Amino acid sequence: MLFSQIPRLLRDVLVALFAGCPDIEVLGEVALHESVAAQVEAMHADVLITAEEAIGDSATFRLLRRCPELRVLMLRSGGRHACLCELRQARHHLHEISIADVVTVIRDSRFGSQTHDGDSVPQ
Repeated sequence: MLFSQIPRLLRDVLVALFAGCPDIEVLGEVALHESVAAQVEAMHADVLITAEEAIGDSATFRLLRRCPELRVLMLRSGGRHACLCELRQARHHLHEISIADVVTVIRDSRFGSQTHDGDSVPQ
């Protein structure tokens, strides 16, 4: 999993949370610019967590076409809300999300399931 454009405090909270999750490996942080796909590929990331305002839907889906195994978790409202984007060009509205829900979303994304009670909106 990689982080990009996440506020420092939220990133620190997530890193501390994932430290207690042996099945989730934090690979580092990348800058959102044209080489993010190359960084995702080089680090073999399966999840990118970013701020929704930092990346738009069109840039997200271009990234997903280049890295089809990737899922992008876009956080907003200080991390209380999120959207999960994946190659199926689906956007899962997760509504209010707790820090524990973030762990569930990351774990589910590795196994291709969605256990959070969210709406799936085809793009």
